[in-house]
Amino acid sequence: MSLPLGSALLHRFLHRSRYVNFCQSTRAIGTYATLTGLMGLTVGYGYGIGHRSRYAIAKH
Repeated sequence: MSLPLGSALLHRFLHRSRYVNFCQSTRAIGTYATLTGLMGLTVGYGYGIGHRSRYAIAKH
């Protein structure tokens, strides 16, 4: 696809509210997924440290 045609299509898409809504929803989903992932990592990391310290205490 040539560049002028691509930019014309992109320009047309940008003027559609549906495309804007799609961008916003995608960004919202991305933010939510990132936050969920960070929370999951934090919980998993905290649980891992707790489990390891418990194991170390039980070992001694």
